[in-house]
Amino acid sequence: MRAFSSHSAQNGKPNSLQPLKGNTPFFAAQAKLSVGKADDAYEKEADSVADKVVQRMENGAFCASETFFPAAKIQKQNEEDSTEIQQKPLSDSITPLVQLKSVEEEKIQEKCEECEKDTAISKASENDETAEIQKKCDACEQNEENIQKKSSKSDNAPTLNVESALKSTKGSGAPLPKNSKVELEKSFGADFGNVRIHNNTTSIQMSSALGAQAFTNGNDIYFNAGKFNPSTKSGKHLLAHELTHVIQQNKGIHNNIQRVCENNPTTIPATGMNGCSTETSRPTHQNTEINYVVGNWAIDAQSKAALSAIAAKWHADARNDTIRIDGFASCDGAASINWRLSCDRANAVENELKNPSDGSRGIPSTATFNKFAHGETEEFSSIDSTQNRKSLVTLQPTAGTLPAVMPTAGPNDFQINRIPASSQDKIFFAAGSAVLTAGGIAAIDVLKLTTPTNVRLIGFASMEEPSTLAQDRANAVLSRLQQNPNAINVVSAIGNAAATSTRSDFASARSVEILTGTATPTTLDCDAIVVGSNPPQKVNPPTQACSAMDPATLTAFNTALPIANAAMTAAINAANATHADFNPNLVQRFFGNNDATILATLSNNLLRLQAHVAGLPAITNCGGQCDTGGCENGPIAYNNGVDSASTMTLCVPTFKSLNTNDAARNLIHESAHGTTPLGGAGALTEGTKDVAYRHERMMFQLSPEDRLRNSDSYALFALFAKEVQATGNVNAVPSGISTPSNDTFIGINATDEDPLKLAIAHLEKRLAWAKSHSGQLFGEAQQVRDGSQTWASTWANAYMHEVALRFPVNDPSIPPHQPTLDDMVKLAAIVEKYKLMHFAVKRDLTVFGIAAGVVSWMGGATIAGNTLFIGPDFFRADPRQQISLLLEALASSTPGVETAFIPAYVSFAEFMHDNA
Repeated sequence: MRAFSSHSAQNGKPNSLQPLKGNTPFFAAQAKLSVGKADDAYEKEADSVADKVVQRMENGAFCASETFFPAAKIQKQNEEDSTEIQQKPLSDSITPLVQLKSVEEEKIQEKCEECEKDTAISKASENDETAEIQKKCDACEQNEENIQKKSSKSDNAPTLNVESALKSTKGSGAPLPKNSKVELEKSFGADFGNVRIHNNTTSIQMSSALGAQAFTNGNDIYFNAGKFNPSTKSGKHLLAHELTHVIQQNKGIHNNIQRVCENNPTTIPATGMNGCSTETSRPTHQNTEINYVVGNWAIDAQSKAALSAIAAKWHADARNDTIRIDGFASCDGAASINWRLSCDRANAVENELKNPSDGSRGIPSTATFNKFAHGETEEFSSIDSTQNRKSLVTLQPTAGTLPAVMPTAGPNDFQINRIPASSQDKIFFAAGSAVLTAGGIAAIDVLKLTTPTNVRLIGFASMEEPSTLAQDRANAVLSRLQQNPNAINVVSAIGNAAATSTRSDFASARSVEILTGTATPTTLDCDAIVVGSNPPQKVNPPTQACSAMDPATLTAFNTALPIANAAMTAAINAANATHADFNPNLVQRFFGNNDATILATLSNNLLRLQAHVAGLPAITNCGGQCDTGGCENGPIAYNNGVDSASTMTLCVPTFKSLNTNDAARNLIHESAHGTTPLGGAGALTEGTKDVAYRHERMMFQLSPEDRLRNSDSYALFALFAKEVQATGNVNAVPSGISTPSNDTFIGINATDEDPLKLAIAHLEKRLAWAKSHSGQLFGEAQQVRDGSQTWASTWANAYMHEVALRFPVNDPSIPPHQPTLDDMVKLAAIVEKYKLMHFAVKRDLTVFGIAAGVVSWMGGATIAGNTLFIGPDFFRADPRQQISLLLEALASSTPGVETAFIPAYVSFAEFMHDNA
């Protein structure tokens, strides 16, 4: 005695996993209420199915990745067509009302002695809103809408208000509990996402009125008091019983499992992709999603309204966001057709965004649209194929692009105005000035109180300043020292502009060095020639044997080398699976994997690296501040060449100032740069790269492949292996090793924190490369300018060309071919800005999540602040763009960075990082 709604597709074929539409009228044919008997064929089938479900669940046969009846290999057809299945999910064995055989109908009749034979009336169309009605005999008096129930103690007639209660409660219940839903969907092979559970006072009253433990109407299941308990065996059985009724009444809801998806590039068709790129990853923060019916790319009215709103947001944001559109198809039909279908869906969205159907303002065709076809997928749902037929639309913020026309530099652009803090041994001045600053005066007055002896002054000037300014600055300091009170006798005060005329650090060059007692100058004259030398020899050469340039650095080298050699032996043992000191956990920590392939590669690389470290005494020299582009700006050391052509240069005075462990680490680090095949796949004739330094956030963000080509991964692994083996402590940490910054995140979603950390780590690394390579470029350009080399003979030729594309400097290919003084000043300013930005991001940062926007960075007096703010739109950006957006915000908050050239700084940093 039931009336059911039988939903079919428009072509008469069953919809795969198609829930009942929410806007389908509840009483489609004005049917009235009736109650089915507990012993009819539908009830028997529900009990039988529930028995199977519970037995499997209780016996532990349920597996999260399987249904009871996993799909077998199938024959593919078009997406609109059904697909043959040799083994069906349990839901496919459940019979809809209209398909029961005549024998079953006779059994129903036998249970209804007072009533005439029930007649089932069905409508085939999915859109036909006439409900199927079973007619009772005259004694039953009414035409009624069908309700299925699990019998309680009686078949009492319902009260007159049950019908209105059904109307008012339809669809308002709670979804299935998550764990139960997962188990039951896998067990049935059906999607129960639209099922609603009613377990409240109203459902109890209705169930009692029907004399039922529970009853089902469409997607709604109503429970009597204490009957909804899916954690017990009886509760599971009752729930499975009622879910069987859900499938009986809505046969289209169940999953026609067809085949394993073939999201394989080999199935991509050669034609018909219509401007779509293929993709397997997808955005996680899309602005909206559009859903489709099977085999179709038509967009419904509700989705068109959503796209119109997206177009309006694009204009309101005024950021010129890239519009990313991802199209997907379900696994029905041929894989090649689904590739085209997913692209067609993306194209349909693009067209609607450009030309909204409601006549509103669309996104112009000049905007950047990136369309990705994903082909067929199950990533949204392995149960409900309708969830996989969609498009995702994401407005992706992008950093500002380079202008079509080079901006004109203003009179205050590309200036270095920073004034370092003065001390008792060095007084700093403003650009172009010999006037003492307040800080300079204070430092001199403190020095006077110490009554220094043998005071000598040396004044300097930066490259672009008049050379006479060096003497003027020395005279200014002399005057202050000789003033009362506490006047000081000064032995000499000279200017030496030539000593700093090739330095990129203009701010440090604008100074006066104060030497007292027996102290020697720390700012060297790089152009001074040894008197009488022929050919001319420089007093302060760029590089020299350490024994001649700085014996203290040689001593530091000789102290660190045995530690480095011992560490290499420990590393080889720690990576040897047959050795007693094998340390797979340490391998995992520093190389991201410890499988046989990693161990084989690592063992070979470590043996070659060990030989290189042992041979360092024969190939190592020292370099000082006259080593322009090398040791000039204070690095620890550097390597040139590989294998037998390799040389190492230790920088004076930085190397000798290191902790002994850190000095040993650096010897291994630089040796790795000079050892093949540590460059990795595709670079077997090269040594390692500085993909991440020990103190950088990227250090433990690298892939195993990148770790195998990263210098500090080898160096730290070796030192840690030595420490563990020496102490017997698996958690031992060698002293003197710098660690990455420790950032604080406030108000950032947990799922967003890791991607944000990675973006900040990439930012730090990008700026490290930018600072280093722009500094080296300045050194190479200076050598071209003084005639000691040509652009054609240096790697810097390509880099200078890239600079000329972004900044107002001369391209190497255009006369005069050599850099001008103005070019050098601009290069120095670019180096300075990258230094300031890198310094800002090396600190511990505090990151706040905000309700709207992309990213902003707090400003500061001399560098940007250590606080930044991240909005939800940031996470919609492409990962590479996230790095650029961070750099753009940082540049905007860095004093002195030219606003018109911020896109140039961002773009050139990306170039240097990509070509490191």
